[in-house]
Amino acid sequence: GVGLVFAPNYQGYHVITSLHPNGSARACGRIMVGDVIHSIDKKPAKNMPVPVLMSLLQGQPGSKVLLEVLDGTFMFLPPKYCELTRKEVGALGQVPSRMAREQLKKAHVEPPAPPPPT
Repeated sequence: GVGLVFAPNYQGYHVITSLHPNGSARACGRIMVGDVIHSIDKKPAKNMPVPVLMSLLQGQPGSKVLLEVLDGTFMFLPPKYCELTRKEVGALGQVPSRMAREQLKKAHVEPPAPPPPT
């Protein structure tokens, strides 16, 4: 895989909840926890069944996959692209944990409210 963990949210987006320290997703430097998987090899990821999305991310070690992600907080920003090299990392999949649900609450289509005055 590419070393990321994700969970679907109620809007059909797949939100990245964790990055494996040795994975190519972290090594890319542009993919962050909270980002939304927008496409995999130019295939739209919104509303994609989790097993299909996982099969697109997994593959033979050494093979490449193009991942397009959106900032989970400011989804109106331009997408970020990373060509990732698959390898054995052991941290790919869906995590329906309490922590993941809290992170998903932060992944809105609308920009967040401005911070309170200091």
